[in-house]
Amino acid sequence: GFGDRPGNADAVASLINDLKICFDGLQAATFVGGAPTSWRTLLGDSKSEHGWAKVYLSYDVLSPLFVGRFSDEVDADEFLKDNILLDLAEVKRYDIRYMPVIFPEFSWYNLMTNRGKKDYAVLNRIPRNFRKFLWRQASNLLDAHVETMYAAMFDEVGETTALFPVEIRSDTNCL
Repeated sequence: GFGDRPGNADAVASLINDLKICFDGLQAATFVGGAPTSWRTLLGDSKSEHGWAKVYLSYDVLSPLFVGRFSDEVDADEFLKDNILLDLAEVKRYDIRYMPVIFPEFSWYNLMTNRGKKDYAVLNRIPRNFRKFLWRQASNLLDAHVETMYAAMFDEVGETTALFPVEIRSDTNCL
């Protein structure tokens, strides 16, 4: 349902239905669907055809992508009020679980510099702010009683949203 990607609502709805009703001997599946930020309104980053609303509401777990939609802790608070709380009310009406995507920062500096596209190469476009940015998103969602979140991404070094696992060694107090 992302406006810049191929696909049509009828084909996606058919696929989801097949997966959920055990079509052709398949095991039934819980369907986790990635969705544009504007899935509820069919505006902005979402395709606008009304069939997409039915697709989004057929997910067992809806996971809207918020990467780059706000840029600091104040924006994250506003985004919660203007978008997430409304999303939560909608998914509750349809008994859909909600798993929004949170992100530690954003920059296309690595990706675009390597591709020779310096116009997009802004270092620290959305800074981590010493982990406060990611923490604000997580705490806002927990305060709103969101039970599950997806942290973007473990592999997106090119967009600087990468989260790398670390081990803190108690014997040296070092990472």
